[in-house]
Amino acid sequence: MDFVFQLQVLSRETEEKALNDRIRNFRGVAITGWSRYDHFAVLCELLPVAIPSMLLSLLILRHQDVNTATTEMYKLLKCDSYVEVTLASLKKELENCIWDGKEIYLMNHNLEVEEKDAKEFIQGIKYDKGWLTAYNTKYNETNPWRVEDSLRQAKEHLESLKVLKASATEALAAVYPPFVIKEWTFQKFYTVMKELSNIIDSGAKVHRVKHWPRRPIAAQ
Repeated sequence: MDFVFQLQVLSRETEEKALNDRIRNFRGVAITGWSRYDHFAVLCELLPVAIPSMLLSLLILRHQDVNTATTEMYKLLKCDSYVEVTLASLKKELENCIWDGKEIYLMNHNLEVEEKDAKEFIQGIKYDKGWLTAYNTKYNETNPWRVEDSLRQAKEHLESLKVLKASATEALAAVYPPFVIKEWTFQKFYTVMKELSNIIDSGAKVHRVKHWPRRPIAAQ
């Protein structure tokens, strides 16, 4: 995490004699969490999701040691059990802890997983594979068997995102006003769900075609 990196830089510079004067009047550390990068930007962080990170940052600042801070954080968050973990695996381990806002944290984690899978599917269907590209849908030329499998997967991804959107709306309603929920869910769900819907519509259209002209197709 950035905060750990900053502490490492600060520690390294204090050990270098030539740099001591530069930070002699060091007075403190400001720990921030951005909800937006400016007034016009979309939401970038949710406070309930960031609570463990904020807590760990404060504990690292107190103890000057990541392992000690992590151990204390586990106790404060009432985790089921403490096992030595790396910062990279901490996100998964936090599923066994308790804090106000955990439901939003779990929802956000599940969304990250499904969003990643859905975007990889979209990338593969529209650009990497050769049956539902813009060319296929423009000229209604594709393999129906391949399209059937693609349509099935697209519908599964879309249904998973619909369920997650409903879960997100319910979880966020415990903390945020309606306008925040509307903005966050639009930003997180709209684009990928729209792309999946377009794939389903395009796939259904080309799947209905039963007769195809001889090549070259585009020249006709």
